[in-house]
Amino acid sequence: WPKAGCYPLLPFSNRIRDGRFQWGGREIRLAPHPGQPHAMHGLAHARAWEVEQCSGSSIELGLRYVPEPDHWPWPFTAQQTLTLSTDRLEALMTLRNDGDSDMPAGGGFHPYIARGPGMRVQFDAATMWPIDAGEVAIRREPITAREDFRRARALPDDTLSVYYSDWKQRAVVSREDGATLALSADEPLDHFILHAPAGQPYVCLEPVSHVADAVKLRMRFHLAAVS
Repeated sequence: WPKAGCYPLLPFSNRIRDGRFQWGGREIRLAPHPGQPHAMHGLAHARAWEVEQCSGSSIELGLRYVPEPDHWPWPFTAQQTLTLSTDRLEALMTLRNDGDSDMPAGGGFHPYIARGPGMRVQFDAATMWPIDAGEVAIRREPITAREDFRRARALPDDTLSVYYSDWKQRAVVSREDGATLALSADEPLDHFILHAPAGQPYVCLEPVSHVADAVKLRMRFHLAAVS
């Protein structure tokens, strides 16, 4: 499991409880993620993408998915465009339903950022989703002091993993040497995940389109068929 880089979360982000949900009058069953009882992170991160265009500063990657047993039952086409300039990386992701019926759909980005002494994190979010023992969201609540990063502060020494909603779509990471990294997102990435496991040399700041298990929480989560 690669604990580095920035992999795509498609066609859903994070977990679907027990890999099962109801959609269009039928039960959908998905294979669990290794070591988990739940389906997790979609499937695009575990498939080979094709290079469709490439230049000295950008690359376009494409994925055409055909349904497989125990996996996502809808066909889709996805594309990532990554453009590198002197001071930033721009990432654009698209998803198209190629099936003949509506499908639930969501996604986002899962970047790993090196964590070092003196690191501080800042972002503004209004609400959070507490989790159960299986790390699946259960309800929406206001943030408390433990989850509040509206002012830049250090991460706690113990594990902190939080699902946020209504964030301002900008996060800033600052290092002890004065270097900073700013992360910004556009719609529909109006949810955010902070994952900072104890004792690990990384932190994940994930702009995503929905909370874990959104398809069962009946949140906005669907993509119409292509005509």
